Amino acid sequence: RIRLMSLCLMGRAMLRIPLHEIDPAIDRFNTVDNMGPKDPNHLTSQLAKAVALDKKGQGAEADKLLTGLSSHPLAQQNLLYRLLVTDQMHLMRLARAQAKPADARPAAIAEAYSVYEALLADPALGSNADGLKNYIYARWESTIKPDSDLSLLPDAVLAAAAEMARISGQALFHEA
Repeated sequence: RIRLMSLCLMGRAMLRIPLHEIDPAIDRFNTVDNMGPKDPNHLTSQLAKAVALDKKGQGAEADKLLTGLSSHPLAQQNLLYRLLVTDQMHLMRLARAQAKPADARPAAIAEAYSVYEALLADPALGSNADGLKNYIYARWESTIKPDSDLSLLPDAVLAAAAEMARISGQALFHEA
């Protein structure tokens, strides 16, 4: 177990090194993947591997890995782990979207947010769906700054922010 943790940490630390040295980090992540049980070390290692792949310009492989991690035993058992996987996919896609030409950026940003829509549409969430939706919507609302270019944000994000503002306003009204 200690060996798995140290390999995982070494690999994650290596992500801070130059691009041409990412392959040794990926090798360490693969070692963790092949060695141990599907525990938090494994999940962390695979999340870091996805970041490494994305950093190498292998975004499609990183997305495929993260899509598979949505079925990881921990992600299936614990909603927070599943959200962690979804967050990582969103962050990587959003970073790729920011690098796109201006005319392609809005569609790429919408694709980055679509991972949350897929998560929220999952019937397996059951009674957790509303709480998770409110949590995600509140996070989206908090990222919109007064000087944000709203034309770049998907309609779903704008609608979510409006919904959260409505809920806040309604709560203030009832408190008064």
